[in-house]
Amino acid sequence: KSRPTLTKPQLMTAAHVNTPTVTGGTTSIGTTTANTRPCLPLSNTSSPSITTTNTTTKRTPTPLITLTPAEEQLFHTLTSAAVQYEKSQSPPLTSPIQIRVAGGWVRDKILNLYSHDVDVAIDCMSGVDFATIVKRELDKIEPPQKHKMGVISANPDQSKHLETATMKIHGIEVDFVHLRGEEVYEKHSRIPSQVKDFGSPLEDALRRDFTINSLFYNVREKCVEDFTERGLDDLLVRRLIETPLCPHVTFHDDPLRVLRAIRFGVRYEFGLADDLRAAAMSTDVKESLIIKVSRERVGKELEGMLTGKGAKPLVALGLIVDLGLGDSIFCHPQGMTITGRLLGEEERKEEEIDFLKGWRDTQKYLKPVPEVLKAVGDVKLDMESNSENGVMMTESEVDVRMLHLSCLLLPFVNLKYIDRKKKIVLVVEWMLKEGVKFKNKDIYAIRTLTETLPSMTALLTRARDDLNGDKNSFSRLETGLLLRQLKHLWVTSLLQSTIAEMAIHPASASDTLRACLKLYVNVFEHKLDGCWKTRPLLDGKELIKVFNLPRGPAVGKFLNEQVRWMLLNPDGSRDECEKYLRQVNSEKE
Repeated sequence: KSRPTLTKPQLMTAAHVNTPTVTGGTTSIGTTTANTRPCLPLSNTSSPSITTTNTTTKRTPTPLITLTPAEEQLFHTLTSAAVQYEKSQSPPLTSPIQIRVAGGWVRDKILNLYSHDVDVAIDCMSGVDFATIVKRELDKIEPPQKHKMGVISANPDQSKHLETATMKIHGIEVDFVHLRGEEVYEKHSRIPSQVKDFGSPLEDALRRDFTINSLFYNVREKCVEDFTERGLDDLLVRRLIETPLCPHVTFHDDPLRVLRAIRFGVRYEFGLADDLRAAAMSTDVKESLIIKVSRERVGKELEGMLTGKGAKPLVALGLIVDLGLGDSIFCHPQGMTITGRLLGEEERKEEEIDFLKGWRDTQKYLKPVPEVLKAVGDVKLDMESNSENGVMMTESEVDVRMLHLSCLLLPFVNLKYIDRKKKIVLVVEWMLKEGVKFKNKDIYAIRTLTETLPSMTALLTRARDDLNGDKNSFSRLETGLLLRQLKHLWVTSLLQSTIAEMAIHPASASDTLRACLKLYVNVFEHKLDGCWKTRPLLDGKELIKVFNLPRGPAVGKFLNEQVRWMLLNPDGSRDECEKYLRQVNSEKE
């Protein structure tokens, strides 16, 4: 269906909105006048069919919504408060207060999914005013301190476009707002510079990000309302993410919606509309995403794709790459001289780093992730089932979130620049720190994984070379020292290195994966997992006393030498270690 043009006469009158009328066991949709609302009755029984009067007949199931006892009690409270307020007014109100639940709650209830909060939209007063009316009624039957009302000022940077009242009622978090009207956006901001105080339901629905989020549940009439005439169809039949208005306009006004489209599409396994894809891939929308949206908000949406409800990080990151949004999300340092070359390139052919080529290469690094994760997971299960044979298992696990991130950024691991403090900084470190404002632990993780990648690749390559012969070049010392650097990240590092090698050398991918599994098992068989937690046989104070050392670097050298000896002699005693250190000390003297 074509999108409606956002003009005041059409929005305010809502002419030609389809409204169902109940006839027997089916609901037929017909054309109504401007003052009626498109309404689908609440049903807890079998779903009647819906037939449309369009030239193309579709059958959209009637939404089946089952309220919990707490939700029924909440809606009864809201309705009672509205009725009591209406009775108290003189002269009487010209029409009753329409109480609508908007957005996510409606969508998830129709899909029979759990929704933990309720967003209430009011048609004739502010959300704060109506929340005050509700609180007044609640205070009559319960202690006033039980129901505390908070007021949140409009803050579009946090996706709060309207002043919002919040209250917990019958155990449910409720936000109260009024229906959104027409908004005007400036070129360099996603914050509307002009907002119409009160909008109609149609205006509000058209201002929503996606049609599946534009549905209302009318509390007093106990029905679902679909003012865009496409929300239910997109949710239940087409399973499609599309915008109520032109996606180019929608995304340019608020580019964060591009990332929300990816997150919702992946979460619900919905497709993206063709025009939405085209808009997301357009240069002006990508530029708007960089200019208009704070890096913190970009990072928050990205985190939702990695770890949020229904997250599928591989699919989400793949979609980001397919839409060409990688450089708009993570960005890269501007105005700095970047050295190095893209991973897999033998030499730099151009003076400037081709970041767009790097993002195109990303897909080949993401592709092996599921295969490698499954293979290592299967080996881990086998080892655990055979633990009585002496294989020691500890807590080390792959960090799936960081593995996906590190593989996404693999093309850029060799790139560096010198910052204003003359410090060498990894580009991938900048991408997480400044591009998406991730936490310090993530910055540390990506730095550690990147810096140790060559060492892990060397171990992996040696293990792969050993596959076709009787030689076993596994080094307990070299592996242990690397694990002490990586600590709990060592499994993630091994998988990242494996995936990089499989992508760069696809002809030997199967051998690379076998080598990975062999190295993984060797770590446990040699009881190296957790070696970074092993306490020294002689601590710093003991070394100072035994060897009459001055405090300072000399102690550190002895500690490092002790670590090497303990890795080579896992069952060695304190006396044996002391004897070795005395020998080393005498040789140095």
